[in-house]
Amino acid sequence: MTDAPVDLSTDDDKGYNRSQLVCCFSMLMALIKRCHWPTDLEASAAFSSALNVTRDGAAYCRHPATAYMLSLLPSISLIMRTYNLLWTREARAKVHPAFASAYDIHDSERNAALGLRSDVDFSEPFNCKQPLDRVKSFMFNIQDYGLQILGNAGQCLGPEFYRCPGLCEALASSALAGLDQLPDYRLRPIVHILHLVISRGGCLDARIDGKRGIERKKRIVRFVKPFVLHCPCELRGTVVLPLLKALFPFVFQKLNSKWENFRLKYGN
Repeated sequence: MTDAPVDLSTDDDKGYNRSQLVCCFSMLMALIKRCHWPTDLEASAAFSSALNVTRDGAAYCRHPATAYMLSLLPSISLIMRTYNLLWTREARAKVHPAFASAYDIHDSERNAALGLRSDVDFSEPFNCKQPLDRVKSFMFNIQDYGLQILGNAGQCLGPEFYRCPGLCEALASSALAGLDQLPDYRLRPIVHILHLVISRGGCLDARIDGKRGIERKKRIVRFVKPFVLHCPCELRGTVVLPLLKALFPFVFQKLNSKWENFRLKYGN
């Protein structure tokens, strides 16, 4: 985004790299969500490597993509960290003026927040014709897909994901990196779910009219909630609690700051 926009028909190497990155994230997201062993443990018993046992003696099927996804976790974490750091003043100062509005809230997010339906999903790359629209779509999708990968990893990959060495530190330095630099609409997919975790899941679906709106609303729950809910009990103290200790103080300070600004603007 440091160079001037170019048309889609020209040699846009950086645009091609962005599209390939989104494509890879989309593929990884589909891999962990759709690839699985049979849920029937007896049927899975034919594959000896598929069955594992937890510390409390419960048998479960090991996800066939676990080894591959864990090997890619450092790269995914690095990309998520780099994305968050794109919002720093130093990084934004290097962005070409024509791409400055690519940091604004995406139309699909605004429509979802307002409960409005749209027949065209402008977050999809094939619906973006102009260079600015394509970059704006990238800024939206790369975070969305990345959080979905990290959020679904615990549920789909199982205990092996939570036992990955350095997992908590990797997530804290990637998905939670530079939170103080992110605007509210980019923090929403990460931290807006916290009150739902406390209220045992809440209800999201009934608030938005239409299938597309429901799916948009569900996207806000992709990271923190599933990561917490699917962590094995014996690992919560070493994986979940350190992550929440890094997140909760920031949320508390953010809310206090917002309420103080509200009080100064509108009074008590």
